[in-house]
Amino acid sequence: MIEATDEAKVPFQSVYQLVSLRSMKRLTIPAVFVMLFTIASACCAAQELRESSPAPVISGKLLNGDAFSLADQNGKVVIINFWATWCSPCWAEMVALEDYYKAHRAQGLEIIAISVDDPRDEDKVREVMQKHSFPVGLLRDFKTDGYGQVSRVPLTFVVSHRGVLLRDGRRGKPGIDLATLEWQVTPYLPGPLLPVQARADRAQ
Repeated sequence: MIEATDEAKVPFQSVYQLVSLRSMKRLTIPAVFVMLFTIASACCAAQELRESSPAPVISGKLLNGDAFSLADQNGKVVIINFWATWCSPCWAEMVALEDYYKAHRAQGLEIIAISVDDPRDEDKVREVMQKHSFPVGLLRDFKTDGYGQVSRVPLTFVVSHRGVLLRDGRRGKPGIDLATLEWQVTPYLPGPLLPVQARADRAQ
């Protein structure tokens, strides 16, 4: 289950659903141990996240066909946002992310939005993202194992220009707004801080 911060819940394919009860009967004992190890690894991955430690690998293919890799973003602050078209709190957060992206992109900022929508709803994802300028991909097309299972949205992580995890979205109050972005992210941007008026002009 993936949970929205407004407590709305919808079913989502998880690692637990990958093996049916019928197929379980046909598994050998070694195969069962391998399956249980895989499940345990996926469940515990998020617990291994440590703020101020190197951020886990993340890579995949964007909806526009381009490849994305966190390793290629060295020198940039990267905001990783997990979201869904059915999640109303996500919409408000993405508006704030768009405003922040326009104001600070030139200072060495990148944002990647990863949709947890069913791949069959790709058209809905594309429609929503017409209002935003930062890149987007589907969770299906990304390797995000190090960030654990996405059990709620929105879920936002921040990685410094040196590849260090600055914000673990599972900690503290869920969601992120423009004021929080300015407070938590702006001090780490590698580029020169723009005057207030210049930042406002870029956001328009």
